[in-house]
Amino acid sequence: MSKVLVIDDDRMVIQQISELVTAFGHKVSFVPKPKFAIQRLETEEFDLILLDINMPEINGIDLLKSIKSNPEWANIPVVMITGEGDNNTLIECFELGASDYVEKPIIPAVLRARINGLIKSRELAKSELRLKEQEALQYKLRSLISQMNPHFIFNIMNSIQFHVMEENKELAIESIAKFSELVRTSLNNSDKEFIRLNEEVGFLTTYLNLEMDRFRGELFFNIDVADDIDTEDILVPPMLLQPYIENSIVHGIGNKEGKGHIQINFTRTKQVLNCEIIDDGVGREKAKELKQLKIGSHESKGMSLTSVRMEMLNSKVGKGFNAKVMDLVLPDGAPEGTKVVVTMPLISEWDLDDG
Repeated sequence: MSKVLVIDDDRMVIQQISELVTAFGHKVSFVPKPKFAIQRLETEEFDLILLDINMPEINGIDLLKSIKSNPEWANIPVVMITGEGDNNTLIECFELGASDYVEKPIIPAVLRARINGLIKSRELAKSELRLKEQEALQYKLRSLISQMNPHFIFNIMNSIQFHVMEENKELAIESIAKFSELVRTSLNNSDKEFIRLNEEVGFLTTYLNLEMDRFRGELFFNIDVADDIDTEDILVPPMLLQPYIENSIVHGIGNKEGKGHIQINFTRTKQVLNCEIIDDGVGREKAKELKQLKIGSHESKGMSLTSVRMEMLNSKVGKGFNAKVMDLVLPDGAPEGTKVVVTMPLISEWDLDDG
């Protein structure tokens, strides 16, 4: 429901206009003393202002100047209320930014046409602005994904070089085939805002298989999806989870002696999709200590880009994307690994079609 602010010192006019505006289907507020108008505008948002020209203390023209000089209110349509029909005064009002005017005595049909026409125009302008903002945001998101691709591809090449250097032809060919599939999927998804969950699970499976090859039997993983999740219907942003998994492998499992395990769980809580990424690595504190000792240690550009993507996705869909990192410890306080919980709104193809 649109909100209309009436600024007039004549209480009979206020009552008449308030009744009419309410009958037109809008919510109305009024200010009988113009000196309080600015205060009301500072505390509430309005879609249209009806402003009397002739008032004591502050006349309508001066108040119009104050309204239009404030960037937060400049785009609010202002309809001047006049009882004189002075063309010079009306011209001055239009030059200051007034959108229209109505004359006293108020004719209901004229007032309705003025108000409804301006509110519809304002709603259309706001809708076009939102569309432009969404398009700009979508472009930025795609740009971020395209930035991740070269970084991602470079890191995956490390999973193959071991076999090539060791002249293990069979494993090298197998890894190159997996790598080709991964790159093809990554590039195909780089211009997509969302993909099906089963596609993301397939992508992560291929990626983790490559990492298993690199760790030569020292890395294992499981991906479990709850029975109440339809992976062909639920949509997720592509490559949002991979940097968290890569981080667990590089800093957690990579610094551990012996075998390591990555467990990925997809569950749902009402309209929220949860993804747990659990590793049994050395933990964040130990990983930080080891990182400080290494020269040219791994810097995850993917993680920093993912944080920015999270913020942009929240701006686009209205919150819901979040990531929380927790340290896992044994009863004696010794580190047992790390758990990352990524939450996102439960989005299906039906939701996007409706949007």
